[in-house]
Amino acid sequence: MNEYVQRIYLFEAATQCQFAENAVHTLNNVLPRWEETTHNGNVILQTTLHHEIFRTIHSLMTHASNVSKLFWPAAPRRRSGESDADFHYRCSALPKLARAAELRNLLALPEDGHALKSRKLRDHLEHFDERLDHWQTRSVRKNYFHDSIGSRESLSGVDDVDIMRWYDPSTKCMLFRGESFDIQKLVDGISDVLARLENLHVKV
Repeated sequence: MNEYVQRIYLFEAATQCQFAENAVHTLNNVLPRWEETTHNGNVILQTTLHHEIFRTIHSLMTHASNVSKLFWPAAPRRRSGESDADFHYRCSALPKLARAAELRNLLALPEDGHALKSRKLRDHLEHFDERLDHWQTRSVRKNYFHDSIGSRESLSGVDDVDIMRWYDPSTKCMLFRGESFDIQKLVDGISDVLARLENLHVKV
């Protein structure tokens, strides 16, 4: 692609990074206010802020995922019996993978190992209906906890698979059915991409 088209893709990446950072700022502002309501007994405000925390985390995941798809789009599955050479050749012919490789090269981003490459938590949130389907067919005790804030150790006697969307502000990790996702690592990944974009004079 020519430089003009490259800049359009990079500008979109910068835009999505900025949206993600806006979500982080909102989260950092809401959390102390929510903490305060746990002590002053303002139940209505506490509920509103509680919902806002998880809405904001979902927003952060959405925008981070949009950045991820620009630089690390999903590759096709390997066909049965397909050789490495044939698989790589087929992948190289896909426009989205070629575009992503070109954009990563411009920013000197790695093909693997970057915090933004995985979209697993976003997928959990976006396909929550399927996660509920899995829970209702697999959960042994049918306990259900969701949108909880605090330390996992504060809740005992509950299977990990029965816990959806648990955020621990002390570790900045989101727990989802036994998996832990480091939100701070994701935020650092956003900052990394933004810094690389700014080095190319790409700003929103």
